[in-house]
Amino acid sequence: MICQPTSCPRTFSSLYINCGGREITRDGTYVDDSEPGGAATSKQQNNYAFSNTGHFLDNSTSQYSYIQKNITRLDMPDFELYQTARVSPISMTYYGLCLENGHYTVKLHFAEIIFTDDNTYSSLGRRIFDVYIQRERVLKEFNIVDDAGGVGKEIVREFDARVSNHTLEIRFYWAGKGTTAIPYKSVYGPLISAVSITKDSSSMSIGVVVGIVVAAIFLVVLIVLLWRVYTRKRNSLAKELKDLNLQTGLFTLRHIKVATNNFDISNKIGEGGFGPVFKGTLSDGTLIAVKQLSSRSKQGNRDGYMAPEYAMHGYLTDKADVYSFGIVALEIVSGKSNTIHRSKEEALYILDWARLLKEKGNLMELVDGRLGSNINEKEVMVMIKVALLCTNVTSNLRPTMSSVLSMLEGRRVVPEVVSDPTEAMDEMKLEAMRQYYYQVEENRISETQKQSQSLSLDGPWTTSSSSAVDLYPVQVDSSYWEKRN
Repeated sequence: MICQPTSCPRTFSSLYINCGGREITRDGTYVDDSEPGGAATSKQQNNYAFSNTGHFLDNSTSQYSYIQKNITRLDMPDFELYQTARVSPISMTYYGLCLENGHYTVKLHFAEIIFTDDNTYSSLGRRIFDVYIQRERVLKEFNIVDDAGGVGKEIVREFDARVSNHTLEIRFYWAGKGTTAIPYKSVYGPLISAVSITKDSSSMSIGVVVGIVVAAIFLVVLIVLLWRVYTRKRNSLAKELKDLNLQTGLFTLRHIKVATNNFDISNKIGEGGFGPVFKGTLSDGTLIAVKQLSSRSKQGNRDGYMAPEYAMHGYLTDKADVYSFGIVALEIVSGKSNTIHRSKEEALYILDWARLLKEKGNLMELVDGRLGSNINEKEVMVMIKVALLCTNVTSNLRPTMSSVLSMLEGRRVVPEVVSDPTEAMDEMKLEAMRQYYYQVEENRISETQKQSQSLSLDGPWTTSSSSAVDLYPVQVDSSYWEKRN
């Protein structure tokens, strides 16, 4: 009985056996296998083992019968490999031990060295047997003479095999077919001259295979996750647009003129900083509002409302309008324009002032002083914090408009605004902004007391865009707040 080794001090990638003969060297070193053995023989040496089953009952010199020697002249390149052969009356098995796991090429060397090819009695013998590799039959009713094309001729059969437990099994089995006593007794059964086992150079170790499989699985999982993120983002945008009930489309100037009756004055519904606004009706009955840009528009530079990624790089994202909304929200809360230009000096921005007040913990200083005490401080703080979230320099960190609406309506908690140290501003510049706003406020109060219809400022200060005060005027004595509450 052959026992598989529980541990191997070293592993091998090849094995060469000269079956029934002494050690010789050809394409490899074929190890000695000249010990005859008997009816029930097993031996284990080096990195291979051998097992034989069966007894030649009709031969008194049974030990000699298990190894046969050539009786004819062999005309072949490696004739030394075929001078001897091992035979068995029933079954013989070779085991390759301590082999590296992987794919192997198995070569079985056969040559019929007992029968003859003349017209004598010795030429009538027929040897037929089966061959199994790793317990799978690879040759059925194999006849050496038929395959080799005659007696004393070599035939090498090549097979692929896989080793997964460091052991390779090759079994030769006689199923009872062929002759048994020609040219003499005990010459039947399987015959093998040499065995060579070599590992394929392209064979990968289990570790490499496992690594490739793990990498492939990781890649598939990564692709699935990226696809889910993309799908979720797309669905989120679609839901946001659906929640806003937006209907978008492209219209030619001809369509617009037909809808507004060529901008008929009777369809005018208002006047904005850019020009008049007209109502119109599309061919399907849809009502629209159209703003006509006026060449006499007094609107200045609108960069204060423009998202930084678009202003600096021309990169338009779906969060650009969120940034603009944040600026408008700050204008509404403060009652001031978003940008102040000083003569021969750089501009000041309301967003920078809001960020500094946030760091100082005094955001309420941003609120329009004309509102007095008629405000809900909690709602004002929500408005300011949402505006700061919307004006984040990084577009991906800005909330969606549906989230903004939820926060303003109180259905979602406003997350804490994290200050970016790279956005710190010059204290002197911001102090100048504060003094300017105070000056404007004092002038407004003074002019209001005088019932003036316009605001006149002496000094080097100008604004570049319409302020929230101009867009959304608030009268101090208005009953708006009582009605709102």
